[in-house]
Amino acid sequence: MEKIIRSYQGEIRSTEDSRHIEGYPCVFGQRSVLMRDWDKGPVYEQVEPGAITEALLRESDIIANINHDDDRMLARSFNGDGSLSLSIDDHGLKASFDLPATPDGDTVLEGIRRKDFRGMSFGFWIDPAKDVTYTEEQGEDGKTVTIRHLNRLRGIFDVSVVTHPAYPTTEVEVRGIKQELEAAFKKTPEPRSEEMKRDYDMISRLLNKNIVR
Repeated sequence: MEKIIRSYQGEIRSTEDSRHIEGYPCVFGQRSVLMRDWDKGPVYEQVEPGAITEALLRESDIIANINHDDDRMLARSFNGDGSLSLSIDDHGLKASFDLPATPDGDTVLEGIRRKDFRGMSFGFWIDPAKDVTYTEEQGEDGKTVTIRHLNRLRGIFDVSVVTHPAYPTTEVEVRGIKQELEAAFKKTPEPRSEEMKRDYDMISRLLNKNIVR
């Protein structure tokens, strides 16, 4: 199982003269920035309609927080019986809740109104072997691009108001990438080329420093 965090831009708003906010932590069919898949190389990723189900939401206790920090909790779903409301429509996964009367709640409310917070993010689990498919399309420049389709999510652990909604590589995601890299390297038969060994060592060092782009 792989643990991933993804972010989206321009999908959060507050209600005038109230503490109620709503937004889309996940947008179906929205293509990511160019990413690295260790089997396919450079890919774009998108979550497909149907990847999230109402049953999944009912089975999950999902936390709403700031920048994926559970110590800065804003609301909680409690399997559909909490302060965080989650629903699915044609656009994506929608989250809505009233901000708590706390310093963090005040920070988020003012940040949304000032447009310091411009997006939402969500953290989820997938099984890469079962939940992911790939297609190839022609890009605007005429070159072939690979699309990584997430067809099913196995769980959602949080939704978050974020300051940098642009599909960032996170520490959690880096751990998953490193596992994929090590598995791919071990599957390569001996003798491995010196160039491959240098690339593996270089990428490993970058992952350990959490500066993968």
